[in-house]
Amino acid sequence: HFNAFHKETLGWLNASAAPPIVVASASGAYTIQSYEATGSSGARALKVPKGVDAVTGAKTWYYIEYRRPVGYDAVLASQYGSNLVTGLIVRQGTDGDGNSSYMLDMTPGTIPTFDLGDAALVAGQSFNDVAAGVTLSLVAADSNAATVQVSMNPTTASCTRAAPQLSLAGGGSTVAAGTPVSYALT
Repeated sequence: HFNAFHKETLGWLNASAAPPIVVASASGAYTIQSYEATGSSGARALKVPKGVDAVTGAKTWYYIEYRRPVGYDAVLASQYGSNLVTGLIVRQGTDGDGNSSYMLDMTPGTIPTFDLGDAALVAGQSFNDVAAGVTLSLVAADSNAATVQVSMNPTTASCTRAAPQLSLAGGGSTVAAGTPVSYALT
């Protein structure tokens, strides 16, 4: 299967008769059906706001999918000793940019470095993006659906470029050459 970002772009998800993608607009628990579910009108993916692309102004999102080893995805169960069918697959993507979909590794730093085997977010783990103010956790999963806890705490502080401010204090009186004088630089 294509990922949820590309399926949405193609109109295969979140369009008229296509299965929906739920947009997380607030903190809470969201349930998504397994990607391969049939006969269900439930959401197939969750879309969580990540931010805005600084160059284009387009919205960026986290796309969360829950895949099971059924049909085309059956190979995922044996792929690299995979947890891709027991946890959540988390991607990021930017509106209007078909080349911006990236699968995120939820356990970075594990060996091997090409580690699709543990790329999913499994129960007991959390993913926290401090800059976006978003935390994702897998609450429960079975053969049909997964429940994702989304916590949104938007940051109010922002970083703004500014010239440094310097202050020099000390000395104050005329002294002879070679006389030590103390200064404080802040």
